[in-house]
Amino acid sequence: MIKLKVMFIPQKIDDPVFGQMELIDDEICYQGSVLFAPLSQQIEIYVYSKSNGPSKNQHTLYREIEKRYSEWIEKLPSYVETYFPSPGRPRTTLEFTNKFEFSGIHIPELDATKNVWEIEYFTDGLEGWIEIQFINWEPTSFLFGE
Repeated sequence: MIKLKVMFIPQKIDDPVFGQMELIDDEICYQGSVLFAPLSQQIEIYVYSKSNGPSKNQHTLYREIEKRYSEWIEKLPSYVETYFPSPGRPRTTLEFTNKFEFSGIHIPELDATKNVWEIEYFTDGLEGWIEIQFINWEPTSFLFGE
């Protein structure tokens, strides 16, 4: 039944906020590239939607993520501190942003009670990537991959 539903969802869309997006995998995930205003940088955007593309609530959350960038980026050095050995640990926001390259945002279908979203960074120093999950504006989980 799920496979049939995927067939009726547009494979490519032109979203008013995220621009050109393409349905990837069978997970009902739209992927695209968007200009992240606080950094004036293109990043990957992944929006999970069982309908015909991102919802207004997902647009609103993305705009809020941009607007509150300075708030949540300040929390990352102390949050990731426990995951890295002392010599290479970023201690300030500047050290964090120099060590890690912001690469993308994942926005799932939204829950009415909380906003859960993820950011991902690449890093040459650790030869891999990290993904940090937020609930509202607090980092709650960390994943490292190579």
